[in-house]
Amino acid sequence: MKKILLTLFMIASWSATAHASGFNVFPVRVELSARKTTASLELTNTSDTPTVVQLEPTLWEQEEGRMKLTPTEDVLAVPPVFTIQPGKKQIIRLALKRPVDVKKEMTYRLFINEVPSEVKSASEGVSVAINVGIPIFVAPKTGEARPRLEWSAQKINEKQIRLTLANKGNAHIQIGLVNIYSPEGEKTPIFDKTLAVYVLAGQTGTWVLDLDAPLTTGSILLKAKTDDLKVEESLRVE
Repeated sequence: MKKILLTLFMIASWSATAHASGFNVFPVRVELSARKTTASLELTNTSDTPTVVQLEPTLWEQEEGRMKLTPTEDVLAVPPVFTIQPGKKQIIRLALKRPVDVKKEMTYRLFINEVPSEVKSASEGVSVAINVGIPIFVAPKTGEARPRLEWSAQKINEKQIRLTLANKGNAHIQIGLVNIYSPEGEKTPIFDKTLAVYVLAGQTGTWVLDLDAPLTTGSILLKAKTDDLKVEESLRVE
């Protein structure tokens, strides 16, 4: 039987530890700077079999709201390939190999890739390869690294809007829980979901939101939780 390979991309976000079937990773994000160019991660094999792991550092960019990943030598990750025994831990060491940008945050992702074992018979089922993506943020050399958010909203129909966020700052923002109220001051949100998305410095994110109730006014109250600040502002719906 032909082996079926499922690749699970797990993007670490709000929890302190990233969990995948067979892996625990801590911490779930790495922050570097001109003063701190090295870091370490702790990977635990929670499965009952030895696992071969390969590390893949990538440059993380966005184009028109889409993730763009490119293999890079800017970040050194060691050991590049290793076997981790059941219940054991492996320390992964990271080092930045290029100069820090003067004004803008640099962004990378370290993918911790499980090398799948061979499936020898149909009775063994499916081979699953687990890929855990850990964000790496490198603060600019001078000045403060902060996002600067510009929100806008467009009505698609009575129960859909297009929400746009332009990040005019020099650092990323991660959007978590989003609440939208209409009309302003109403206690029950017409949208209440976690987006769990990043908008990198200088980039724009756009999302079509399905509302729980019809939009009856020309404005909305937006509340959002992020990894940097709380958002609360009124928006005109164009």
